[in-house]
Amino acid sequence: MTFSHKKSFAIRHSFVRPSQSLALIPRRTSATPNFSANSRTRETPILSNGIDYVSSSEGRGRVFESAVGLDLLRISGGEVFWWRDGDDEVDFVFKMQRKLFAVEVKSGRRKRTGGIEAFLKIEKSAVPCFITLENYSDFSSDPVKFLLERC
Repeated sequence: MTFSHKKSFAIRHSFVRPSQSLALIPRRTSATPNFSANSRTRETPILSNGIDYVSSSEGRGRVFESAVGLDLLRISGGEVFWWRDGDDEVDFVFKMQRKLFAVEVKSGRRKRTGGIEAFLKIEKSAVPCFITLENYSDFSSDPVKFLLERC
């Protein structure tokens, strides 16, 4: 799907709706769990994998990114996309009130911004916005106000 906005906005890169990427359940990569009555396993595999997943920095980042994505999807009149070009990506591209926001979600110490910089070179009118664990409560309480006033 090619995204275009007005005559001045034309991007040859693809935007994809993130609805399928917002799942919070990790994919199993190991063999099928043993559910037999004679199994020595005392923990529920799904619960155990979920806790392990969220306790990892990668898992926390994906859950946090999903929460931000859900908040963006709840904004009436807004459209949510993501952008990728090779190794560069923007977590969410959000279109609202004739404005385009390039939203990066950061949950850890690594603050890699190469994707947003590449996107801003292509679409100069986009507004960069970083949502972190530190400012998430402000964002989630009023996402529209946050985007319009803090980005």
